[in-house]
Amino acid sequence: MLETVLLYLGGVLLVGGIVLPITPLAPYAAYVFLIGSLLYGLMQWRQCYDGDDLVVKRLRRILLLSDVLFVASAVLLLMETKYFGLYLPGAWKIVMLIAAVQQIYAVFRLSSTLPHREA
Repeated sequence: MLETVLLYLGGVLLVGGIVLPITPLAPYAAYVFLIGSLLYGLMQWRQCYDGDDLVVKRLRRILLLSDVLFVASAVLLLMETKYFGLYLPGAWKIVMLIAAVQQIYAVFRLSSTLPHREA
């Protein structure tokens, strides 16, 4: 139950971190996005699959890779807004887009694969 709440909270903070740059709270967007991506990623890492289905294992690895990319995009956003480290303007958006496409693909494939495998 707690893991589910933290997963949803991480998802809300992810979206909030993306929307905050267009509001007066823009200086906090990078921190909100980083906390959301860490929460969301950690809760997905805690979920495990003990079966031996190669398709589900591959999709799970795609989900975990996209979690790493979400954290990387949050770090890039933090670097861009705080002007430290390597400055790559807009790179966080590209990394976030790749992570989001991977998440969407894996979630839709998992939702269509798991019911067929369990039957």
